[in-house]
Amino acid sequence: MESNLVNNAYGYRDSSGQWVDQSDRTGYGFTMTWDGLKTDAENGVVVNLNTAYLDAADETDFTSAINGLWA
Repeated sequence: MESNLVNNAYGYRDSSGQWVDQSDRTGYGFTMTWDGLKTDAENGVVVNLNTAYLDAADETDFTSAINGLWA
């Protein structure tokens, strides 16, 4: 998990002159790896699964990926 520790790091003033803080964001990430090369170095498989989520001011993003290597 990541989060900004500083408030008002960046932003802008809206049409009424009020400060809009865009630095409020928290991110979460998870990575999982299965390594079959440890048991079979000549015919093993390595698989990675990654997910990430960002919760920010006026923005939320989610991404997920999987990749594999057969050696």
